[in-house]
Amino acid sequence: MIESSQDPGVISQAVALGVPGVAGVARLTPGAGVEAATYFAGGKTVGVVVRKDQLRVHIVVSQLPIAEVSERVREAAQRVLGALGAERPVEVVVEDLEVEQLPPHSIALPPAKTRPLRMR
Repeated sequence: MIESSQDPGVISQAVALGVPGVAGVARLTPGAGVEAATYFAGGKTVGVVVRKDQLRVHIVVSQLPIAEVSERVREAAQRVLGALGAERPVEVVVEDLEVEQLPPHSIALPPAKTRPLRMR
């Protein structure tokens, strides 16, 4: 049983433990530009940003469709927040897609547009 907590460090670490186990998540990521992290006494949790009114989770996806993976991450984070008594809205930010981890032929590209060949 998880103990109730409003501490940003406890919240971010609990979410960071649960999210990478979600199917389709390659890993948490600090994002591009300003690092997405929660800082607390003694450390930081990269990829999880805890605010009083919101929680953001930054991920790299390894499975399609992206919307389904994002929803699973949001639900997992909500379960952790509920267990901690720290409910708040969860935003999932997909920072990248690991194409190498996708099964072959999982990315369907539209047919190339071609011009009809005109003979003179």
